Formats: sequence, C-alpha cells, structure tokens
Amino acid sequence: MLMNGLLDGNTTVMNDTQISQDAVWGIVFELHRIAPSLLTTVVGNVAAALLVEEADRRLRVVKLLGRLFYAQSSDIGVKFASCFRQWSDRIKDADVTIRKQMARCLVKVLENKPDLRQSATKSLVHLLEDPVTDIRVEVVHSICDLASEDPAKVSPDLLKAIGNRVSSKSKTERKDAATGLAQIYQTHYSKPKLAPINENEDCE
Repeated sequence: MLMNGLLDGNTTVMNDTQISQDAVWGIVFELHRIAPSLLTTVVGNVAAALLVEEADRRLRVVKLLGRLFYAQSSDIGVKFASCFRQWSDRIKDADVTIRKQMARCLVKVLENKPDLRQSATKSLVHLLEDPVTDIRVEVVHSICDLASEDPAKVSPDLLKAIGNRVSSKSKTERKDAATGLAQIYQTHYSKPKLAPINENEDCE
C-alpha cells in the first residue's frame, strides 16, 4: 500500500510521490476524518514505529497517535486497543521529551475519551512516580486544572496519587500538589457549601 510505503520511508515510493515523510504524519491524521476505514492497515504500521531506535521518530509517532486517540471525532483508541496499549507503554520511554509528550496526550485522553479514561488514569498514576520532577509537576498541574473544571473526569485514585506528591522531596512539587488540591476543594466543596450562607447575608 502506498501509505505504508511512505510510513516505512521507502525511498522509491517517496521519490515517486515526492511526499516527504514528515508530511505523511499530517496525512494520516486527516485520513481519520475523511476515510477512517483506510486506517485499518495504517495504524498498526504507525504503532510499530514506536519501537524504532531514533527518538525523534518515536516522538513524531507518539504525537500522531496521541492526536488520533484523544480526538473527539475519533474512536481509534477503542477500535485499535492493542495499538493504544503499545502507545501507552511509551510512558516508560527512555527519552524524557517523549514521556512529557505522553503526559500531555494522556490528560487529553482523560478529558475527551470516557472509554479510555480508566487506562489513561493508570498511565498518569505511573507518570506521577516518574524520576523527572518536571514531568511529575506538569502532570500535577494538568490533572488539578482538569479536576477543577470537571471533577467527574478525574478518579479518586488519581487524586490520591496527586495527594501523595505532597510528601515529595521537591519543594515545588509539594507546593503545587497542595495548592492544586486546595483549588479543587474550594471550587467543588467550599464554594457550594458556602453559597447559601452568602446569599442569606446578602439579603440582610
């Protein structure tokens, strides 16, 4: 298939079509909107590239699959569950940039895809134990922001994992975890509880 040849970097196919490999990633994403059936043979080929040695290529694949999995117009993560699991395994990638990208995509999955929420939650709990502080802090920020907007999308297990970061050795992480949880508490507990009291005071 032409698309698989382009994804594999087949020089003959690329020379014949004059399409760069970078352009292919954008084409694959657009295919899910206009001809999702064509992705049946393509997605598996894309997922296989998650294991290549070149970190830059792995990163491009992680970004592409992440966009496909969290897109509201797509159900690819459910239809191609094995590919989603392969992609999710990149939370353990040796490259820090890839793990950061996974954190960002997984929060989007949590936000947009109810059917994948349980799996995304497990992956994010794992990332909250990542050896790199910046990754943990980014996950703390993103989850607390999402929980403040819509607490139904964030499970108790994930909030508990955020709470565990309050005892982190990193001062920044301790502060951000405590502040984020306090923000959630204020938005969804304190304000609703105090609202009737404030209304009565306004009437007096």
